[in-house]
This record gives sequence, structure tokens and C-alpha cells, in this order.
Amino acid sequence: MAKNHEHNAQVSFINVARMFLRDKKWMLYAISNGSNKGGFGGKWAKDEGQVPGVPDLFLSIARGGYHGLYIEMKKPADPITKTRKGTVSEQQKVMMARLEEEGYKCVVCYGADEAMDALKEYLG
Repeated sequence: MAKNHEHNAQVSFINVARMFLRDKKWMLYAISNGSNKGGFGGKWAKDEGQVPGVPDLFLSIARGGYHGLYIEMKKPADPITKTRKGTVSEQQKVMMARLEEEGYKCVVCYGADEAMDALKEYLG
């Protein structure tokens, strides 16, 4: 089985964040856009309305003048060197800029810890 560090980080974050959010845990959810890379699944996803570049997670709670929080998960930084290897694609950069223009906060998080910190900071 291949390692998927980004997936594992996202699952870890979701588990902790939903406990933290308690009765509002349903307001944090994943946005499935991983199928947009082509092939049958990609066309199917595009036909259903999925859009490339949309961040991985959305918290539908307004805070601090924002309508909600989008989180783009990347694999965690190397624990020893702290080097970040996950890259933000041009499509993701463009989409996040557009979302920010519309009043949403967007963050890129390298691992579950960074995502949890971003969530806590956003909620105040």
C-alpha cells in the first residue's frame, strides 16, 4: 500500500477538528475535487460540477468578516528539516485568490497540526 501523507494528515485533522467543533462538526467538510485529472472519473466529476483548484476542506462558519474558511491540505513538512514538499498548483492559487476576493479566508496547511492551528486562529 502506497503512503499518502496528505490523505493521512487530512484524516487526522478532521478527527481532531470535529471533536473541537463539537455540535458544529457538521460544518466542516471535504470537497471532492481529486478526480479532475482526466479519464472517465475526471469527466464524470467535471460533469457533476466539480471544479479544479478548489481547496480540500471548507468550514461554513462566518468569522472575522469572512464568509467561511477554505483549507488546502498538503503533506506535512519533514519533521527533521521542516522542509515543505507539497506544492500549490497554479489552478489552486487562482481559485484561492478568487475565493478571497469573494470574502472567504483561504489557507494552505502542511499537515494536521498546521490545519488545527489555522482553524483555531480563524475561530478566535
